[in-house]
Amino acid sequence: MSLEYKSFFGKKVSHEEALKSDVKNSLISILMDTRGVSEKSFKEIDGISSEVDKLINENILKRADDHYKSGKRMNLFYEIIYDELYNNDQIKNESIIFNFKLFESKKY
Repeated sequence: MSLEYKSFFGKKVSHEEALKSDVKNSLISILMDTRGVSEKSFKEIDGISSEVDKLINENILKRADDHYKSGKRMNLFYEIIYDELYNNDQIKNESIIFNFKLFESKKY
């Protein structure tokens, strides 16, 4: 299973590049939604994009790759990463309270 593809212009995009782009775009989308940022607010989107660039690290990308290769839903992974980075593990804490055991904590 690989995300590798050829771009519109024939450039080969590696699995790692595609995965990093997917992680970045998904986190940007979540942040835009939670902050109420419009698609027309280019300056705010640029700020969010820069913020996300600073947060994405090898650990997150490794976890994303493991999650992808296990066949799990990537949207859940993105929500978990958002929760860890911005929400003080609210999902994790609620899953412990209600004994859901959705995932183990894998801090950076």
